[in-house]
Amino acid sequence: MEKGKLMKTPFYETHKELNAKMVEFAGFEMPLQYEGVLKEVLHTRRSLSIFDVSHMGEIEIRGDKAEEFLSFITSNDPAKLTYGKVQYTVLLTDKGTCVDDLLVYKMKDSFLCVVNAVNRFKDFEYMKKIGEDFKVEVLDKSDDIFQIAVQGPRSQPFMEEFFDMSFSHVKFYNFIELDFYDEKLLISRTGYTGEDGFEIYGDKDFAIDLMDKILKKGAKFNMKPAGLGARDILRLEMGYPLYGNELTEEITPCEAGLERFVKIYKEKFLGKEILKKQIEGGAKRRLIGLISDEIKGVPRKGHKVFCEGENIGEVTSGAYSPFLEKNIALCYVRAEFASANEFEVEIRNKKIKFKKESLPFVKNTSLKR
Repeated sequence: MEKGKLMKTPFYETHKELNAKMVEFAGFEMPLQYEGVLKEVLHTRRSLSIFDVSHMGEIEIRGDKAEEFLSFITSNDPAKLTYGKVQYTVLLTDKGTCVDDLLVYKMKDSFLCVVNAVNRFKDFEYMKKIGEDFKVEVLDKSDDIFQIAVQGPRSQPFMEEFFDMSFSHVKFYNFIELDFYDEKLLISRTGYTGEDGFEIYGDKDFAIDLMDKILKKGAKFNMKPAGLGARDILRLEMGYPLYGNELTEEITPCEAGLERFVKIYKEKFLGKEILKKQIEGGAKRRLIGLISDEIKGVPRKGHKVFCEGENIGEVTSGAYSPFLEKNIALCYVRAEFASANEFEVEIRNKKIKFKKESLPFVKNTSLKR
């Protein structure tokens, strides 16, 4: 890639034809919105949306010790995976902090790691270096693969009619591989919106043809495109972490409330002793959710959080939730204040009242029905 030149996904021209507002994100020129961010959030919650997520990275791990390698560098336990299963996990530093969060797919002869776009090159080099000790092959497949996310309550009916098959047997965090128009596709029941949905992977040369077919059939199901703006609010409404906000190389998964993805029983993995101490004794800071009826004050990353008049943390992600019609935020606070119920967030030099809210903010989505 030329220095300073933005990358494009295979669907760039499609976005332009659909009048998307394009922005720079993770080195890519990506659609921020089409009809409007708030409209796209609500449409995803109520009907059916399609997202271009081809900017995400795909890294394949091959070799006899691939499972042992992944067990060492991630928080979860890849030994529990069988073919067709997907696992959420955290890529760790030796300090127990987060290099990235990712999905691990157990393929027939390898593992496929789907990583955040902003960390693709960093993750690849990190895995490759440690992989040398395990004699595993680490391959960056990102430039060869497209990824589409179909999300919303109408996702299963659409998928079943489009592919002319049942998807009831494909459970959450499972995937299937199939041939479609003589092309191989991987379809997982995963997503980043909290709604029922599927993510479709395939060879980039088939990307435009497939997208055209999907949009044509999708019209019957009121499918609409959605951009990065809606994707960010949707994940925030679910309390899902975003790398660079809730997760960084200074934050551990325990601090981020991801203890359930840290399998401390594993014999050996990066940062084990540090994470074990945090699980047993508690972390010094905790990620919590805040909500407010005060519409005028939208919390943003970096805003200070107060409790009992004391500055005890800061916002990592904040937005107006069109579904809840309230302002919401994720924030890190000192552990001793994490159980409090009333807080204030300083917005434009004014302290706005917020209350603690259990996550996710949106409780009853199509994924849970």
